Amino acid sequence: MGQGSVEIVRPYIVPFAPTGRRASRTERWRQALNALQGCFRRYYARRYDSIARSGERAGLAARRHELLTSAGGATVEIGAATGLNIRHLSRLVSQLVLVEPDRHMLRQLSHRVGRIWPGAGVVRAVAEQLPFADATFDTAVVVFSLCSVADQQAALR
Repeated sequence: MGQGSVEIVRPYIVPFAPTGRRASRTERWRQALNALQGCFRRYYARRYDSIARSGERAGLAARRHELLTSAGGATVEIGAATGLNIRHLSRLVSQLVLVEPDRHMLRQLSHRVGRIWPGAGVVRAVAEQLPFADATFDTAVVVFSLCSVADQQAALR
């Protein structure tokens, strides 16, 4: 077995540790939990827009529009998720970069960006370690993201 590989035996998953030895119970639980979290993230990313729809109808879309139409110049959105904010951004935005750490959300985001704002950049990164120099952007947008950031102080610097 290769590094981190899984052998499927009947309905059971028998994971092996990176060294090729049979994984401990703790390692097997951790691997199962990681697999489950991956499934959840994939499902959540696909359903995100429909989950958010009732909030959007209840006034969130209007609030997004009110806040985001004042964005201008080079703009970065941190934690862009599936890109629900894109359609609310002003055409005063000369450059748009969307940052999202989750690869499943990133896939949904890329599809929306291609339809709504084809010139936008899409970057996979975490808020605490953005790959941009200071003062690169005129406007920063962060909506519903800071609650999931491990080090909020680092993200806000």
